[in-house]
Amino acid sequence: MKRREFLGRAASVPFFVPLIGCGGGGDGSPTDPSSPGTGSIPTGLDLPDLPRLPDNGGPGLFQSSITAARANVQFAPGVNTEVWAYNGVVPGPLIVLHEGDDFRVTFTNSLSQPSNIHWHGLPVPPQMDGNPMDVIQPGGSFTYAFRVLSGTAGTYWFHPHPHHLSHEQFFRGMNGMIIVRSPADPVPDDIQEKHLYITDLGLDAAGAIRPNTDGDELNGREGNHVLVNGRKEPVIRIRPGASQRWRIVPSRSSTLPTLPTFSRKMLQSRIALYSGWPPFRPSQQFISGSFTLWLPFAISSA
Repeated sequence: MKRREFLGRAASVPFFVPLIGCGGGGDGSPTDPSSPGTGSIPTGLDLPDLPRLPDNGGPGLFQSSITAARANVQFAPGVNTEVWAYNGVVPGPLIVLHEGDDFRVTFTNSLSQPSNIHWHGLPVPPQMDGNPMDVIQPGGSFTYAFRVLSGTAGTYWFHPHPHHLSHEQFFRGMNGMIIVRSPADPVPDDIQEKHLYITDLGLDAAGAIRPNTDGDELNGREGNHVLVNGRKEPVIRIRPGASQRWRIVPSRSSTLPTLPTFSRKMLQSRIALYSGWPPFRPSQQFISGSFTLWLPFAISSA
């Protein structure tokens, strides 16, 4: 597709998103400062980029390593929260692949319980898919190896899948986004791409991840904070009249998102594409018509 045709479609699609915290926070400053011991998280900070998993392979080979281990992160300044993380970050590192790549990633389990990795939605051989019974014991390693098939371009995610243990590993931080790119991608390279990985986090008053309650076991766990790329109600910046491509994965541990209350003030921007879960084929990626989308982040015209 030619750039002019693409931008013509994007320009014809008004995209309306509520502006969160119109009384403040649009400049990237927090509107809800956190104090140690409260379990609160600041809002209104800029959306951070997801850290990317390094690719140590050559052309046509994606080669890297992932370690699951306990780590300390700060969702609020000065408050350390222990998580179970892939490579020490929550969400896990962004994996960017290309159709036709040979994928070789060595997983090391440094937890005290069995674990594995499930490549959610990707068509891979059964023995490489992180079956609940195919686990790596504590201290062990396993290399996941498969070919990224042609025609699978899209947005996916990865997470642990050990039998009876995946839920806790998931809500403690072990999950992340996967992007598979196509050589025939219709989106021009100079269109800015944003990655929006939505999670929830259940913190206690001391800022620690709380254990499951009986209610969680019966009804599903729902955190008291909705995060995007590890931040609460972050700000996405877009120039007036500019286009962006958004890749969105709503990754909650048990429930559909319960989103915060938004201001009625609206900001009109042009979002060229939505690529999320489930993956879209390129011919299905264009938004048609106008609509209102309620999301846990703010848009700034800076």
